[in-house]
Amino acid sequence: MASLSANATPDDLGPKVEIVSWLLIGLSAVFLGLRVFCKFRTHRALWWDDHVLIVSWVFQLIAVCFTTASVRLGLGRHIYAVDPANLAPLGLNSNVSSTFAVLAAVLSKTSFALTLLRITEGYTKIAIWVIIAIMNSAMWLTALFVWIKCNPPRKTWDRTIPGTCWDSSSTSKYDIFSAAISGVGDIALSLLPWKVLFNLQIKRKEKIGVGFAMSMGVFAGGTAFVKCAKLPELEYGDPTYYAADVAIWATAETATTIMAASLPVLRVLLQYVKSSARKYSSERYGPSGDASHVKGTRATRGATTTVTVTRNGPRSHAIKDDDSDKSILDRPVGGGNQIVQTNEYIVEFHEQDRAKINEDSDSMGGYEMTNRAPSRLQDTA
Repeated sequence: MASLSANATPDDLGPKVEIVSWLLIGLSAVFLGLRVFCKFRTHRALWWDDHVLIVSWVFQLIAVCFTTASVRLGLGRHIYAVDPANLAPLGLNSNVSSTFAVLAAVLSKTSFALTLLRITEGYTKIAIWVIIAIMNSAMWLTALFVWIKCNPPRKTWDRTIPGTCWDSSSTSKYDIFSAAISGVGDIALSLLPWKVLFNLQIKRKEKIGVGFAMSMGVFAGGTAFVKCAKLPELEYGDPTYYAADVAIWATAETATTIMAASLPVLRVLLQYVKSSARKYSSERYGPSGDASHVKGTRATRGATTTVTVTRNGPRSHAIKDDDSDKSILDRPVGGGNQIVQTNEYIVEFHEQDRAKINEDSDSMGGYEMTNRAPSRLQDTA
């Protein structure tokens, strides 16, 4: 146990806790806001993973608010520099803060796992469910133990009243175990997307980009392991001082997970920015060169172009809620062993239409398409 001198100059980590915590809250809010914007921008409904992630951010905000209140009461200062009258309310605030911090962390990881469930199948999906169950069991128990480790429960934040508590070393070891489970879960969830990507027939550059975006959870795992290293310091006999670093890394864990879970969806925003840049360039400088491309087909002045469209089986034109997440991997909808319908269309456009073509390479809006011939049906079974 570290010995403290009453004459020592008290270090105050309180300002550091506040600045870092609110900065992380702001950054995670930006990423989460952009994620929601991208969903609405593409006319996609929010699904369970989005709602869970929003609840996670709200819980994180509540935790940081109580942490800020704890700083006012002495969090970040050595215990001998804290007014004894503040110790009980400081303990209560710390209990509330740590509870919401743990729940925010596990919900953020659960949100990303729910996203993966929608793009995986078979044993990979089973593995994700196992990870969800283990992480939630371990971390919800951590949040519960904060309040039931003493009898009466009030003694968990007010050590001056009579009562009994569990052995502090045992609860500390479980907290470390729970944090380690959280870190391992982050890393496992970050590696699983590569198994899905490995079997996709997409460009290597695109595959690496998507895989990198969906693997940013390893950084959240890193913050969880740093928190593991900080937790034993709470047993040094100066909890008000050492709890400051634990609070910072607990906030960082959730914020990093929220940002990592939002990155894959932000690919839509990147495509929107690129499209807007092309539109601005076309409007300002006009078309450059004598050729444009529509779906990979070269178009010349006043040209008539034939476009072949192939569809696998009957397909609804309604946009499902989970399409936005499946589109992260650009996976084709529908499987094999289906009737393939092929239609040919004639696309007619003129010189003045070229600038519009570049506005959005995925859009055929504004161009008249005429069915050239009866559909050809091929049975691929």
